[in-house]
Amino acid sequence: MERPGRCLVFDPFEEPEGDPLVLLTGEESDRLDGAQAAVQAGRKPEVLAAQGLLDWLGEQGEVVGHLPPVQVDGVAIDAVPYAPIPFATPREAVRKAWSGLRRPDLAAQRLLRRAGRPGTDPLVVALTLPDGSRLVHLGCALHAETPQIELDRLVRRFGGADWLLVGVDFQEQAAVEAALPRFEARTVLVTDVHNEIRRHLGLPTELLTPLVDRLVAAGLSAHPLSRGASYRFE
Repeated sequence: MERPGRCLVFDPFEEPEGDPLVLLTGEESDRLDGAQAAVQAGRKPEVLAAQGLLDWLGEQGEVVGHLPPVQVDGVAIDAVPYAPIPFATPREAVRKAWSGLRRPDLAAQRLLRRAGRPGTDPLVVALTLPDGSRLVHLGCALHAETPQIELDRLVRRFGGADWLLVGVDFQEQAAVEAALPRFEARTVLVTDVHNEIRRHLGLPTELLTPLVDRLVAAGLSAHPLSRGASYRFE
């Protein structure tokens, strides 16, 4: 996210350029790779994350850590953990087992990457900019197994944002479509957070554009945000 002053970077897969504030929403997949590379390169990055992730990064080098809620560069940052989607539903467990049998090298690489990582819950992260506008990164908090009481809590705390980023996990489009209108966000960015990894592992994927089309038809200002895409707001 480019803004006056330093950039803000969510979950960089690669070592970020410059001196941004890095915000880590979780530890699954490849979300920690960029921050880890910056620490190991001796760059002493400034990172907002859960305590477990800050401790893990600190074991590998110097890091300037922030715990939410905090204000950095005039941006107020809040965050709350959410219940992640189960790692493998019965059908998904079969797919992942088959993928591991077909490509045991990839399965072994991912297991090694996870070794030693802290088991922290992912975060919903909310930014309030100096002009009062709000950006909320929901991650993959919306899924079929999201407890109703947690969904209600998220709507109360983060509803009415100017920009709402939401990740969509595999076969969770219906749950996302049902929950999103409750947040009454001004602009919704439906974010592709898993498809590239799933393609790499030989797992099935889903296009996000049909979901975006349905959200637009329901009256939401929704846009797909995939790798390489960008939006400019004035």
